[in-house]
Amino acid sequence: MKKAIILLHGYCESGKLWNNLAGELNNEFRVFTPDIAGHGANSLVVNSIPEMATNIIRQITEESIDQFCIIGHSMGGYVTLEILKQIPDRCLGAGLFHSHAEADSPDRKENRNKGIKHLEQYGSLEYLKSMAMSMLSSDHANSDDWFQQAYEQVKSNRSDGLIHALMAMRDRESQMSFISNMNKPLLWVAGKNDSFFSLEDILQQASHSRLSMVHILEESGHLGMIEEPEKSLQIIRDFANWCYSFSVS
Repeated sequence: MKKAIILLHGYCESGKLWNNLAGELNNEFRVFTPDIAGHGANSLVVNSIPEMATNIIRQITEESIDQFCIIGHSMGGYVTLEILKQIPDRCLGAGLFHSHAEADSPDRKENRNKGIKHLEQYGSLEYLKSMAMSMLSSDHANSDDWFQQAYEQVKSNRSDGLIHALMAMRDRESQMSFISNMNKPLLWVAGKNDSFFSLEDILQQASHSRLSMVHILEESGHLGMIEEPEKSLQIIRDFANWCYSFSVS
């Protein structure tokens, strides 16, 4: 039986975010890329990260996946850590791909609230275009081709799902104590030009985890799996193999 990898997308995205890498990984692993509640084809709308995690666990169980390693992009990283907390016996390791373990700062909470108001008043079209642009590194943001690649990842999402996801992210708790005490492999992937999470903050958080694999994508913003796919592919492959070798050591 193939080793299983769960890849979770981030806010505004869907499981399709991972399609290119999943195609390569499928040669060696069983890869599952579900849609988080309120995103993509998942019409369920929930109000918290734990509820998102419970829904993903249900999908994993329906796929008859017993043990797995899991990697989440951005918001998907928050869901990833919650899944590890809920079913630690099944999860062999967790990856934070352009994500982190802290709760929102007051400034970030206020930005979530502004996003909610904008979506309620104006809908998602211009909001998603702005999100796509901000996900790219500064070297890619002014390219029509790069913008279109980013926009393809976000354009199909609905305002209601996005609003509830903003609420869930705004109200989530810090997971720093949890990661400081966990004894399973933890992956950190940071984009050097990420406008959402600073490299310094990611490295500082990673220093608190006991079993860390840390990678910096030098030419990426917030979409390393698209901006640097070959490096991202190797990172995921190496981390998954580490998780499975660690579980039997």
